[in-house]
Amino acid sequence: MNRKINFPWWFIVILLAAFAVGYFVWTESLRDDSSLILNSPFPSFEKRGEGGEFEGWKTYRNEEYGFEMRYPSDWIATTSSNPLVLFYQKKQLGDDVVNENRITLSKLGNINSWPETMGEAFRDSIERNTNFLVGGEKAVRQVSSDRSLNYSEYIQFIHNGDAFSISFVWVLSGNAEVAGRVSNKTKMLEQYNQILSTFQFIE
Repeated sequence: MNRKINFPWWFIVILLAAFAVGYFVWTESLRDDSSLILNSPFPSFEKRGEGGEFEGWKTYRNEEYGFEMRYPSDWIATTSSNPLVLFYQKKQLGDDVVNENRITLSKLGNINSWPETMGEAFRDSIERNTNFLVGGEKAVRQVSSDRSLNYSEYIQFIHNGDAFSISFVWVLSGNAEVAGRVSNKTKMLEQYNQILSTFQFIE
């Protein structure tokens, strides 16, 4: 003999409410963050920075692709076929914490040589999601990770059919408790923005 189970009405209401909240949280986790990035306070740099704040900086110049950018003298620049250039800095923050910073500029390829749909999709993505300018070119700037001990982001843009990517990584390693007190993330993000402001095409 089957026994019918009757749930009280309030139990059903709570169950439905829990389902609704869970569904909302799930959909939010899948939501495209482009709207957040597009409304972010990132500055848009169109011109190479000038003035005393760049005194003593070095210049990386790429004749093949026609651009240059400046970087602080305590950073090391390493060139290769691809990435085109890696800027690296490592410093000690106190006795137990090390800070490492990397800026990588890579060529992704010429979109005119890609399969047609792929090139069109990439260009369309830049057009639809533009939230930054690199040397006057429309670009998409996206944060990949933003945590207390690490931060990363990338920028993608197109110039004369060539697709490029600039990535920035900031990392603290060592004693996590001490790292929270000596963190220089804000300072390094400001310096990264200064470096970006010096990017210009030289054709």
